[in-house]
Amino acid sequence: MEDDFDEFLKKQEANSVDPLEPEFSLEDSDIEFGKCPQCKAETFDLLLIEEFTKLSLIESGVEVNYDSVCAECIDGFNDQITYVGKMKAEQKQKMEILLAKWNNKIDFLKTGRSLMSQKIYPEAQKYFEEYIEILEAVFNNGNEGITPKMISEDHRKHESTIMCHLLFDLVYIYDKYEPGTAKLQYACDKLCEFLPYSRGQGAVVTKIRKYIKKAKNKSLIKQLFNNTKNLKSGCFIATAVFDEPYSVELTVLRNFRDQALKKYKLGRSFVYYYYKYSPSIANKIRNNYFIKTPVKYCLKFISFLLVKLNF
Repeated sequence: MEDDFDEFLKKQEANSVDPLEPEFSLEDSDIEFGKCPQCKAETFDLLLIEEFTKLSLIESGVEVNYDSVCAECIDGFNDQITYVGKMKAEQKQKMEILLAKWNNKIDFLKTGRSLMSQKIYPEAQKYFEEYIEILEAVFNNGNEGITPKMISEDHRKHESTIMCHLLFDLVYIYDKYEPGTAKLQYACDKLCEFLPYSRGQGAVVTKIRKYIKKAKNKSLIKQLFNNTKNLKSGCFIATAVFDEPYSVELTVLRNFRDQALKKYKLGRSFVYYYYKYSPSIANKIRNNYFIKTPVKYCLKFISFLLVKLNF
């Protein structure tokens, strides 16, 4: 075997040909080694054109054909970038980053919730705040912060529900680490704004009520509870007669309103006039025991029937 290999080497030496050398010639390639592809100057030190520089050149109307050029060409490109082109490039880059974040915004929530369950609160705070910043940037609302009415009606309830749970988590974190700061007050105010538009309001209000005893800033959390528990109580007779603002009976009645009454013209008319005249009636019922008790039991019976009818 060794003799055969020696014989093979002798033949290769005699022919002076490397069997592993590819049959390739510079004449077959458009690449000019040792030269800048842009200016054709001789150099081996090519620099990569940064993506932002390339985008600025394109927005400035300059054609860019290569990814790497010499230092002199880089300087020349920088001189060709216009102020308007640079501004457009910055805006476009921001929009691309924002779009990427928007498409992955649910991941921010999932990561934040995962960190909350692991009690890694400062890191969870970063992800929740990033989510809110994404919404604020998308709706471009300046310094006012995100509000429910900035979200389209088709998505308002869904996004408001997410925001309420997220804001409660932020209230918990701020109260734990920064109980006297403006951040806590801001989160409480925003929670009051979004809660009327969300689903599952009772769950959030219950969490607030249960948290009062553990809160460091008890006065602010009590104020938050009082504000949220009365968000709808002044407008609905049903809410006025129940001690718990978000009881099972109220949930059943609201489901009946949303799933049945609002589907039909007559039902929508009933809901309209109910909203219109209920505040004054609710105020009279709330503090009158003799009226409140029978109305309460009537509504309990109605909700019982609705449950039997799968509402």
